[in-house]
Amino acid sequence: MGQEIRNVMIVEDDLVTQRNIELFTKSLGYNVVGKYSEINEEAIYKSANQLDLLILNANFPGPIDGVTFSERFRKRFSTPILFVTGNTDQKLFEEASHELMYGYLVKPFTKQQLDYSIQMISIRRYYEAELERSMRVLKEKEKHAQIGEFAGSVIHDLNNFNTIVVGSFDTIRMITKKKTLNEESIERISENAEKG
Repeated sequence: MGQEIRNVMIVEDDLVTQRNIELFTKSLGYNVVGKYSEINEEAIYKSANQLDLLILNANFPGPIDGVTFSERFRKRFSTPILFVTGNTDQKLFEEASHELMYGYLVKPFTKQQLDYSIQMISIRRYYEAELERSMRVLKEKEKHAQIGEFAGSVIHDLNNFNTIVVGSFDTIRMITKKKTLNEESIERISENAEKG
């Protein structure tokens, strides 16, 4: 079960770690559609629509770190991000967690740890998609219920109107049978008019 992840991108400045992640992901059956040793926003954004997962160093050196880049990336794309870092600092973890991270792996990690992290992301994406689908169904049902309530009130009002019209016709029939308009007839017409 899970929302299938096929295409991954690796953004990692340490070339040995980057190569290990690439070997691990390929041996697990994933396609590596790009790998960068620096945050190249333009190149990453170009490939983002074909990505199922971005593996990103959270503590990237340079003008922009991984967490800051992830903020920008998440504003444009819904692709999950798996942070990797050699930094076990609590502050970095908290900063990354504000970005709705899908995973956080501390280096060095094993192929199995990476595999489990990707599988958990896949499962989370599945449940998110199911939740989104359920919300759409619920909104649709709510819309139908509102339409039903409206239709019910319209039918109720039409029934009231129909009752008034029928009552008025009965009064007119009675008057026309008597051929005279008396006090009682006028009172009945007035009562029916007030109901309407």
